[in-house]
Amino acid sequence: MKTLVLVAVLIVVAGFTHVVYGGGVGVTVCQKDGWSLGDTFVDLDDYIGKPLISQLDKAKVLRAMFACGTLKRPEFLDRD
Repeated sequence: MKTLVLVAVLIVVAGFTHVVYGGGVGVTVCQKDGWSLGDTFVDLDDYIGKPLISQLDKAKVLRAMFACGTLKRPEFLDRD
């Protein structure tokens, strides 16, 4: 029973976090923008240097990476 509870807790925690690696950050944990088991493990090398428009299907991942500081927003998005 304890094992089942532990597995359930791990699944819930994994649903709310991204484990980010690559891109020179080592291993970092960031909060997800919502709950999902998809994109729990994120390789920054898949995102660095690619146009934002080509990554629209990963908008939630990008938003979470910008929020936790593992990716820097492009300068043109911050211009007034």
